[in-house]
Amino acid sequence: MKVGMMSLGCAKNRVDSERMLGVLRGAGFEISASKQEAEILIVNTCGFIGPAKSESIEAILEAAGAKQDSGCRALVVTGCLAERYRDELWGELPEVDAMGGTGAARDIVRLVRAALAGARPRYFAGGDVTALDALPRVLTTPPHTAYLRIADGCDNRCAYCVIPFIRGPLQSRPREQVVEEAQRLIAGGVKELVLIAQDTTAYGRDLGPGPGLAQLIRELGQLEVPWVRVMYAHPAHLSEEIMAAMAASPNCCSYLDLPLQHASPGVLSRMGRPPVETARAVIARLREYMPGIALRSTFMVGFPGESEEDFRMLLSFMEEVALEHAGVLVYSPEAPAPAAAMRPPVDPDVALSRQDRAMRLQQRVAAGKNAARVGSTMTVLVDTAKDTASIGRGEHQAPEVDGKVVIPGPGGASGEWVRARVVKAGPYDLEAERA
Repeated sequence: MKVGMMSLGCAKNRVDSERMLGVLRGAGFEISASKQEAEILIVNTCGFIGPAKSESIEAILEAAGAKQDSGCRALVVTGCLAERYRDELWGELPEVDAMGGTGAARDIVRLVRAALAGARPRYFAGGDVTALDALPRVLTTPPHTAYLRIADGCDNRCAYCVIPFIRGPLQSRPREQVVEEAQRLIAGGVKELVLIAQDTTAYGRDLGPGPGLAQLIRELGQLEVPWVRVMYAHPAHLSEEIMAAMAASPNCCSYLDLPLQHASPGVLSRMGRPPVETARAVIARLREYMPGIALRSTFMVGFPGESEEDFRMLLSFMEEVALEHAGVLVYSPEAPAPAAAMRPPVDPDVALSRQDRAMRLQQRVAAGKNAARVGSTMTVLVDTAKDTASIGRGEHQAPEVDGKVVIPGPGGASGEWVRARVVKAGPYDLEAERA
């Protein structure tokens, strides 16, 4: 039977989707890219903030509509939204034939078969990351790039975040298991490994004394893979050892995703985040260890009590540190996270205006950074090749979240390495020609 998957949210959720597809394919199911052809539809949901929850509900309803209009026999809902609102969703969406949480990959065959039999099952078995990440996997990324999850859950307890309530405490995978999966991915043709977790810099702390992310980076540096990229680093946990390991590793990209959230001391304190001095120090040290490193961050506006002066501090900081990439989110109150009860709330229109102002500033900063690349030559990993252009990324661009390098002209192939000279720049994308 044919299975279709709709995967929403972050890269960690995508890995869960890929595990489910791998388990189903191993059980004899066929993977279909068409909702109209699928006999089983799975919606792997995100439940992190308000917009993500709305998107997940819309996807479930879209799948329910496709179920009515096609030969689909079962609609299965899994993931963070299902984990967080299991009873509410189950009662309000009778169109759903089966439901599982963040650990659904382990039970997905049982869920699907019971749903097909008309049992309307619900399984919430938890998510032991060691067990889940040992399951087979079907990549949904271009075949030359893969996300490598090194841990799940989180112990940080930031005031705005519900991830610890959804995915539980930090669970690091044994280093040997991570390296073995990396080797399998490389053997399958992967050229870029993207390390992910809720907090990659916390990797290994729950496994007892011993080396953590730094040692993992050193071991991955010995593998025959051109790019290893690190995402989701917490500024308070980014040690000198990790920075030194990144700088010394021959294949670690000169790139880091470093969510900072804000720059106002008062806002950061209420968020439960490290002080802005920590962020400044970490950015300075990273640029000393890896000159020219590209940094990405995420900032949040509209947090309870954020004043106009707080927001101006954020704008000043963004201009000061001049990061290559940044996203700006509007705060979403999410119980039971402590911030949901904080007062006073920021007017939604004010928060949206601040998001727009911050993003316009970042566009200006990023445009200047990109303009400085004009005339330089870089190595580009081609993601897609069309008749009119090859579209890929440089070392300073992560998949899905950053800009692209467009190389006009026919030829090229997905997964190809191209030396290209930058001829034109915008705030996000670059245009280049083959060197």
